[in-house]
Amino acid sequence: MRAKRILSWLFLVMVLGAVLSACGDDDSGGESAPTESTESTAADGGGGASDTIAVGMALPGPINDKGFNEAGYLGLQAIEAGGAEISYIENVQAADQVEALRNLAGQGLDLVIAHGGQFTDAAVQVAGEFPDVNFAVFNGTETAPNLSDYFIRYGTGSYLAGALAATISESGVVGFVGGAEIPPTLQSQEGFEAGAKHVDPDVEVLSTVVGDFNDAPRAKEAALAQIADGADVLYAFVDAGLPGVTEAAKGADHSVHMIGYIVPHCDADDIFVADAIFDSVTLYKQIGDAVKDGSWKGGEQVFTGLENPDVVSVQFCGDRVDADTQALIEDLGQQIVDGSLEIPEGL
Repeated sequence: MRAKRILSWLFLVMVLGAVLSACGDDDSGGESAPTESTESTAADGGGGASDTIAVGMALPGPINDKGFNEAGYLGLQAIEAGGAEISYIENVQAADQVEALRNLAGQGLDLVIAHGGQFTDAAVQVAGEFPDVNFAVFNGTETAPNLSDYFIRYGTGSYLAGALAATISESGVVGFVGGAEIPPTLQSQEGFEAGAKHVDPDVEVLSTVVGDFNDAPRAKEAALAQIADGADVLYAFVDAGLPGVTEAAKGADHSVHMIGYIVPHCDADDIFVADAIFDSVTLYKQIGDAVKDGSWKGGEQVFTGLENPDVVSVQFCGDRVDADTQALIEDLGQQIVDGSLEIPEGL
């Protein structure tokens, strides 16, 4: 039976500021202290160096947020399933990033994953202190000899979400509700509007970035405002803030459809018609396999978009989207991949 040890610890730094969101800095209150967990499925002792690896992850939010952090944790579990000992620290706030990464690296791990670009500076610093430990930063912007960045092109999937929203909208008004004001959010915001305008130049795109991926009341307030202005399709680019958007949509006085992101939501509520999937689980499994077989390299920046449908795609909720519309969105995606459709630079 898998042994599991979970211990909580509170850093000695008083944090004045915001709880970090799924992808970046938030400005909600700091309700949760960083929590460390260690899990192991590897047999004790024996075996060559490639038989098992030890991997740790630092996450900015809770592993059960139904979004970015949960997807990261599921990716860590995928590495574990391949034969690894894993540990993680969730709810890492800004002032604690360096200490959290040091804590993981000090365990002599084969790989330390910083799940979020907001860890970039801390990861570069700690990678320099532990040159024999490999580091990977998800959505990072800087590399080091023992540190590589992995960036998912959120803007491309969000472009398709915008095209879908405009196609199925009956009011001609669609809405984007985003979390923290960081590159993945801003790229998705731009991509959503560009995709919507591509299929319907006259569509009105309402857009609000609430500053926090996990603040449900603020996300609900933004969604209510957009609904009041006529939006009948909402793209919810938030994590633990998602229930706020869903509640607003379900309580509207007109029919409102939702498009989720990162993980599937079709089974969660029939208000969802599709999800823009950004599958860090598959990406992390590929990283773990590379570390295990010795092919992993530091100093690289790896970008993944619609050309890798195992990582980036739009998944429809069955017949909630008609076959012709599904075909249209799939065709747009293929045009983006083969370069025949020009989209804004940087998506």
